[in-house]
This record gives sequence, structure tokens and C-alpha cells, in this order.
Amino acid sequence: MVESDAEAPMNDDDGGFAFLPDVDDKLFADFDFETPSVPTLDTPGIPLTTLPVPKPRRNKVAIEILSLQHEEVELELQLDNLERERSAARSDLVSTGAATWEQAARTQLALKRKALRENSELRAMLAEQTQWQQQLDGLVCKKPRMMMMRLDETQWRVLKLSAHGEKRLAAIHAIADRQFDVVDNEMLASGLVGVASEVATFRENDRDATSSSVEAIRSTWLPNTTPFAATAAMWQALQFMQAQAKAMFVPHQSCTYTIDADTIFMRSHYLVNATTSAKVETGIVMKKRMFDGGRRVRIVWRTVLDDELMPFAHDSVVSDHHGWVEFDTTMEGPVQMKAFYQLKVAQEDQVDQLSDAMRVIHFRDALPSSPALSQRQVVRVAFEDGFRTLEKTFRQFLVGH
Repeated sequence: MVESDAEAPMNDDDGGFAFLPDVDDKLFADFDFETPSVPTLDTPGIPLTTLPVPKPRRNKVAIEILSLQHEEVELELQLDNLERERSAARSDLVSTGAATWEQAARTQLALKRKALRENSELRAMLAEQTQWQQQLDGLVCKKPRMMMMRLDETQWRVLKLSAHGEKRLAAIHAIADRQFDVVDNEMLASGLVGVASEVATFRENDRDATSSSVEAIRSTWLPNTTPFAATAAMWQALQFMQAQAKAMFVPHQSCTYTIDADTIFMRSHYLVNATTSAKVETGIVMKKRMFDGGRRVRIVWRTVLDDELMPFAHDSVVSDHHGWVEFDTTMEGPVQMKAFYQLKVAQEDQVDQLSDAMRVIHFRDALPSSPALSQRQVVRVAFEDGFRTLEKTFRQFLVGH
């Protein structure tokens, strides 16, 4: 009996899959079934300790750079902190007086530079004016007018007022503003910076062989008042002293022109000798200004030396003086008053006439004893008497405020 293929027994040679068709080896010709030999735990001859342990890849250079950058930032922060601490310590060591001196020095340097610049401009304009005069015949009429207008705009620097309305007002404000600029320097030079005691000093300065000046320096405290009230009283006292002669028998005239709420211009005329018609004339700009929100107030005044609108008489003595008063609120409570007043005697030949005028105005009752004084001594003593009278008048007006 012949056995069929279906019933043929499976043997170990064909794996028990004799019923499947034969495999075509061409199908696997393009494939590489070789695999790398991977050692396993059952692979003989390879110890377990030789298996490589995978490690993460790291960029050590980048990490070091980043670390150094962080350290740099931290060191810079520490350096900034040290500099701030050192600056704070240095600021603590600097006293208020030293800081005031430093600020005053800076202000003085700025004013010096400003004065040098203005002097250069004036020299240039004078040179231009001289050249214009030399070439007057060859110039057209329009150019001289323009040049004279330019000169008018800077005449205030030599304390001259223009006759033109707008230029006159501008000059008055410019003169007053320049006086505010020099207050700090004069306060420093007179020893009033940081002063904590009563000061009442009079001194004489010989500027050169032909001119001199006398100065009054004052510092005191005003209890139970305010800078505003003290300013109002001093403003009133200054106008009163300018308008009224101490000796009422001396013929005099005075007129006040209000520029604005804080600025006035006063013209005064004193006939001190009816026989010789000796006169003293004064044109004075006065202005007040608040600082630090009203905690500190200053008043300045300055006489002019020439006036195109109201010329001074050629035979009169034109008063040349300036000054300022400051009212400052102190930590202790009272208001501190600081004052500076300077009178200049510009020419030696004016001393006699000026001393005669001041003798008549201030020392009418003391004429029998006053001849023992020299002309310059009369000027100084009269100046001191006038300054004390100003403070006395101020205190009288202060009672009403």
C-alpha cells in the first residue's frame, strides 16, 4: 500500500514543515542578514566587567565659560556695592560747611568764566566801534544804526540804562540778575558762609592808589517771624531809606518806578550845598527773589552809573554802591538774616564832595566835632551810621508785620 504525502510522517530533517513549498533563495539575495555579534550573558569567554557603560556627552568648555560669566557678574555686583559704600562713607565725612565751600567755589569759577566771556565780547565790540568811527565816511547809514543797536543791548554790563523802553526794562532785569549771581561769592568772601554767631563788621578796602570802598557785613537772628514777613519789612525799609534823607532840611527828590511785583527802579537827588549846587544823585535797581520754595528769600540792589533817559548832572556825584540781604529759615526756628553792603569811591577827587554830602546828611548835629575827621573817615563813619539806621528802620517795620 503506498502512503500518500498527506499521511507521510514528519521527520527531524525538514523541521516538520515538509508540506510547505521550497524557499526561493533569490528573494534574500539583496539583504545582509549578518548582524554584529553582541555579547550576551551566555557568551562564553567575555567577562561581565568589560561591558561599556554609556555616558552622556558634555561640552566642558561651554560649562566652564558659563560658570566664569556668572562669577564675573557676581564680582561686578560686589564691586558696585563696595563703591557705593565708599561713596556714602566719603559723603558722610564731608561736612555741610565744606560742601557749601565747594559749591561756592564752583559758582565762582562759573561766574569767572562768564565774566571773561563778557569782557571778550566787550573788547570785540569796542574794537568794532573804533573801526566804525575810523571808516565812518565810507559806511552807509544803515550799518551804523544796526551797530549802535547792538551796543545798546550790552550797555547794562557797564551799568548804563538805555532810553529805549524795551531795552531799558531788559537792562534793569539783567543788572538785577547779575547781582543775584554774585551773592554766593560775596557771602563766601565776607565770611558769612555757615556763620553761627552774631556778626557786625565794617571794613575799608583800598582797591588801588586812586579808589577804595567801604563794606558792611551783618549776620543776626530774627525770632518770631518768617522770611516772607522779614522780606516785606526790609523791602519797605530800603525804599524808605532811599526816599528820605536823615536830615529833613536837606532838599531832595525821589521817585520810584515799579517794574513788576518784585522789581523797582528808584531815582533820588540830594542838593547838599545850595551855595555851590553840590549834588548827589542815585539811580538804583532793587529786586527780590524766593529760593527753596520760599524757605529762603534774597533782596539785591545795585546803582546805575549812567542813564540815557534821565541823565545825571555833570557836576553831581553819582552814588556807586550795591548790596544784598538774605533771610533763611534755620533748623532752630529763628530766621537768620545775612546782609552785605558796599560803597565804592571811584575817584579820589570825589572823596571831598562825597564826604561833604554825607557829613551834611548824616552828621548835621555832630558838625562841631566832625572836622577832626579826615574826608575818608567821614565817608566811613557816615556809611556805618547809614547801615545801622537801615537795620533800625527795618526792625521798626518788622513789628508791623
